[in-house]
Amino acid sequence: RNVSLNKIGKEIESLQTRLDNIAASREKFGIKNLGEGTSTHGEELQRLRRSSPLSEDKDIVGFEEMTKSLVTELLKEDTNRRVVSIIGMGGAGKTTLAKKVYNHADVRTRFNCRAWVCVSSSYDHKEVLRSIIKQLNAMDNKLLEMLERMEEEDLERRLYQDLQDKCYLVVIDDVWEEEAWDCLARAFPDV
Repeated sequence: RNVSLNKIGKEIESLQTRLDNIAASREKFGIKNLGEGTSTHGEELQRLRRSSPLSEDKDIVGFEEMTKSLVTELLKEDTNRRVVSIIGMGGAGKTTLAKKVYNHADVRTRFNCRAWVCVSSSYDHKEVLRSIIKQLNAMDNKLLEMLERMEEEDLERRLYQDLQDKCYLVVIDDVWEEEAWDCLARAFPDV
């Protein structure tokens, strides 16, 4: 009993230290509570949040099994589009886990058509579609100009065509609203 009380006390102490560090970091970097501050400040925070599959995150203990499980899920023989969601609190390591799966050798071999896009709370449907299309195509000025002029429906149609008949993997990171996925889903062929 004394051992478990001592363990709980140490965990509380550790959490308190983490909270103090977070509070100090928030003050240092000028991070305010949601709803506070100017929109410019909010936009800057969103820019900093945007993820990339290229940057390496520190290893988190216990991710090996989850990575293995997700890779197995993605490699299942299936002719239909499948959606795998990674859900959790902010800072739980969702993006780190997704990177491990996205960069896994077996996943890279299986999916020759891959893209990674960060949605965030300031969701712009056209920009997200453009970002995915750019990752799937060899870019030149002509295509860039054409993408800038395209309307939402045209971008969705173009993405659909790019992915049709391909074994594709698209990671959509930092989705805040279900509607963001609902809007994007129609641009992904059920293959």
